[in-house]
Amino acid sequence: MVPVPHIPARRFQSRAELADFLGALTSRAAVRQVLLVGGDVARPAGPFSSSLDVMQTGMLEGHGIEAVGLAGHPEGHPTVAREELRSALIGKCEYAAKAGIQASITTQFLFDIDRLFAWHADFVEKTVPGTAVDVGLPGLARMTTLMRFAKDCGVGASLGMLTRNAARAFRLATAFSPEDTLLELAKGMQAAGRPVFRSVHFYPFGSFERTAEWLASLRSGPANQAPEMATAL
Repeated sequence: MVPVPHIPARRFQSRAELADFLGALTSRAAVRQVLLVGGDVARPAGPFSSSLDVMQTGMLEGHGIEAVGLAGHPEGHPTVAREELRSALIGKCEYAAKAGIQASITTQFLFDIDRLFAWHADFVEKTVPGTAVDVGLPGLARMTTLMRFAKDCGVGASLGMLTRNAARAFRLATAFSPEDTLLELAKGMQAAGRPVFRSVHFYPFGSFERTAEWLASLRSGPANQAPEMATAL
């Protein structure tokens, strides 16, 4: 497996701390790709207020980082306005192109596939066309954990949407499985007739091993009975 560390801009206390961290990632773990996020804390711990601030230091390419994932928010952000998100994404993609870094978008974890496709058509294709998008989905997390993160990340409304279906609510009583959402994603791309999204990015929320085992079993089992699932796998 290839490690892709998450770099939270607002949590670094100094340029030196960021430089040391990136240096350790690349020299000790051969990291060449990172997922760059703001960090979602009210007050920055150091000089970086946004992920673009980190990019503009030149440290990513300086340490041999070749690809960067940027945060996408199909369901909005709890504290950042839509136009601000749009402007920031344009700025980051423009900087990456100048620096020779391959940029892609990784979305927040989500549940509303219809909103995902609408966001891609209205936001990505009109703002940064051609940029690859990886769809964020939660792994096999405990429902209590998932509900807490959903509220913090601004996707609580669509999580509530899932529980309005009685059969699905029963299955979600103790733990979440992303299989239904993944199947909806696959059917959506099949209907579009093209690979709208590049891949799926799972947020395991502490259940990495369970999520990896589930995905391996899905690839070798149920996908054979549901061929459209292969589109998303």
